[in-house]
Amino acid sequence: MNPPKHKKRSRAEQEKAKTLGQLAATDVVSLLSKQIDMTAGPDKLVAGARLKQRYLNITGPMGEVVEASPWMVDDLLDRLLKVLDKAEVTINFQACKFFSTSKLPLNYTQQFERAGWGGDDYMKNRDEAEEKMFHYSSGSDSLKSDSDYKSRAAGNRVLNLGRVESNQFAPVIRPRYATLNFCKLSDGMGAQWGKSHLVLKEYLKLNMTFVHADSFDFTLSNTATPTSAGSKVAYWGNMTRLIANMAPGMLDALHDYALKLLGPGMDRKSFESKYGLGSTAYIEGHLHSELRLDRDIEKFRISAEDLAKTETITAKWDKPLTAAKVKENIFKFTSAHNIPVLWVD
Repeated sequence: MNPPKHKKRSRAEQEKAKTLGQLAATDVVSLLSKQIDMTAGPDKLVAGARLKQRYLNITGPMGEVVEASPWMVDDLLDRLLKVLDKAEVTINFQACKFFSTSKLPLNYTQQFERAGWGGDDYMKNRDEAEEKMFHYSSGSDSLKSDSDYKSRAAGNRVLNLGRVESNQFAPVIRPRYATLNFCKLSDGMGAQWGKSHLVLKEYLKLNMTFVHADSFDFTLSNTATPTSAGSKVAYWGNMTRLIANMAPGMLDALHDYALKLLGPGMDRKSFESKYGLGSTAYIEGHLHSELRLDRDIEKFRISAEDLAKTETITAKWDKPLTAAKVKENIFKFTSAHNIPVLWVD
């Protein structure tokens, strides 16, 4: 994917585009939430049917299926949704890379905001996945008949600022990625990217969407469309679609945690083994707003195992690091911004 050749902007124009892009990023959640709520009834039926068949129906003495009552289904669904609602949103990282300095950039950026983001297959796939989930190119089309002027205006902002081909493209509109640590794994749901992680503050969930798996798993096939991919997107106010679509093993884990058959503190590798899951089986979160490391972080969890790999990982760097230096950087940054640190074995 080659980066679009846009006209060079002045500093003032760049700041204006950034401000409008931040506004349009929150528009994405507002517009999607309206569409998600329109299918709340059918989504609940699908989720309830899964729960009934997998956990609640029983076989009678003559081999007949005794169906669970609607009350039992609603009760279990409510328990699972409460677990998702209260779950921490986390971003995993390798401690020695994240804290290679104590003077971190305070604005946590995503790939589209970083220089040189274009030109590789990954960014082409990322753009395709985000287009299908968040409808940057087609979002305004679905709102042409919407009587709400504000919704139509929001759709036009997303169209103008969200497409990479647009001369008004504002990279900040694209989301930052996280995972929902609903089973409270000690190293987080995204431990494949590093066993340390940060926990986002609760208020950021208002500007988030979620899907039941790694978005590349269901958006990049030839049969995936904006309609099919978009129908799997949930938001914090309505997470029923996650239960309707997640893999059976993930659903079992959520069920077990909700019923206290699974406790907190398991590591990701053991979690995958117990429930027969692959490395991309997690609830993916998308933060449609800026993320400030000095303001929006509830806590850091630093893995001792992760930290112990510092010398090996940085051995070929121009200035290799020691675990002691990384710990010093962590202490300096978190102390300066009053962020708690938990050390995990």
